[in-house]
Amino acid sequence: MNASLADFRAKTIRIFVALLWAHIPVSALIWVATGTSSYLAPLTVTALATVATLHQRRRPGAEGPALTAAAAMAIIVGVLVYQMRGSAWQLDAHMYFFAAFSITAILVRWRPLILFAAVVAVHHLVLNFALTEAVFPGTADLGRVVLHAVVLIAQAVPLVLLVVHLSNLFGHAERALSDAKTAEAGQQSAAAEQAVLQAALARVVADLTTALSQIAAGNLTARIPNAAANPFPPANLALLQQFDDFAEVLETTIRSVADEATELYASSGQLAQVAQGMSSRAESQSDTLQRSSGTLTDLTRSIGNTARLVAKANEAMKSTLSDAEVGASILTEAVGAMARIEESSSKISQIVDVIDDISFQTNLLALNAGVEAARAGEAGRGFAVVAAEVRQLAQRATDSARDIRGLIAESGAKVAEGSKVVARTAQSLRSLNARSQEAGGVIAEIAGMAQQQATDLTTVAGDLRSLEQATQESAAIAEQSTAASITLHDQAERLNTLLAGFNFATQTPVPAAPPARTYRMAG
Repeated sequence: MNASLADFRAKTIRIFVALLWAHIPVSALIWVATGTSSYLAPLTVTALATVATLHQRRRPGAEGPALTAAAAMAIIVGVLVYQMRGSAWQLDAHMYFFAAFSITAILVRWRPLILFAAVVAVHHLVLNFALTEAVFPGTADLGRVVLHAVVLIAQAVPLVLLVVHLSNLFGHAERALSDAKTAEAGQQSAAAEQAVLQAALARVVADLTTALSQIAAGNLTARIPNAAANPFPPANLALLQQFDDFAEVLETTIRSVADEATELYASSGQLAQVAQGMSSRAESQSDTLQRSSGTLTDLTRSIGNTARLVAKANEAMKSTLSDAEVGASILTEAVGAMARIEESSSKISQIVDVIDDISFQTNLLALNAGVEAARAGEAGRGFAVVAAEVRQLAQRATDSARDIRGLIAESGAKVAEGSKVVARTAQSLRSLNARSQEAGGVIAEIAGMAQQQATDLTTVAGDLRSLEQATQESAAIAEQSTAASITLHDQAERLNTLLAGFNFATQTPVPAAPPARTYRMAG
């Protein structure tokens, strides 16, 4: 039973019982006024009121006291009607049954209403025949009993329905109230839980904000506290662990980056120095190759000139051989031809002088070429071999010229002796022819070798120019490498400066930026 309906019923039954006690003076007043009844009527009313009161106090709020009170009310009304027997008001007093019946509805129980109606029906039906004057004046009248019964039923049905509906309304209202109280209690509990969750969330947000602020300030050792005296909310321990794992990974990563930046800083400095040295060496090598190329070009031009001169000497030697052969064929004209021979000897002496000069110049050029090849180092080794070969050829040409000069001197001496030595002149002329042929072969060989040397030197000069171009390109690349290494060194320096603001658990010192260095760009 819901408390509110029970309270209402307990209150109404107390009123109903008090109303029963109010009938005692009414009964006593009727007894005194009519004089038709004895004192037993007020005593009966008193007894009924007492019984109802005792029952109500023994079982307050129960349905039994309500049934007792309803039955007592019906009997008391019957007693009052009985007291008014013989009076014109007796029949009118029957209306009090209906009034009392309606008053019984305040008990908000349908069973007391049914009991009240049943007591009235039995009262009318029994006393109508057993003691008619206690119900109606005059004789027994069944029609009146039936009429009163119909009226009582007509009153009972809506009253019962009303009480049942009212009870249901009370029940619905009390259940709604109970549900509302339960919902309120649940809401209060939820509010309390929400307050706890909000407090825990505020704690989590505050700790997380503090830790993130420290990390943002560069302190990578920041962690969310979880002291035993003030533990972290258990529901968010996974978040604490995830944040600590994140901070640990971040610290490890930044420490690794700092270590790599330190090594990168050192390596970039070394790379810049190496690139600078490479650029300087490439520049120096390019200058050397440029000078060597110019020298080799001059030497090639000189060798070409020497080859042309040797070719001319070869042509002259061929002419000398032709003249010697003609002299041998016209030996009988030796006397007349002595003058021409002397003249030819003079020309041959000049040619020998030219050959001697060419040999001297060739020897000098070969000496200079050897010196330049020695300066070129490894790159000029092949050219040094060529220069040595040219010197040997020049020396052989000098020796041959010396021999020819001796022969010419001897031939002049013989011409001076005159015709006495014609026979000897012929022999000497044959010897001269043979030596001239030998000298012509040597000069022709020298001319061929000089021409080949000129061709080879031209090829070497082209290769040297290609090497010079490649060296210049290498120097440009070295300059670009130097610039890139300097840029990399500066970037590594800025990275180290940034990383110097972080704090690690086991602090790895990030090197401070060194004094600014000046790198010279090649070129």
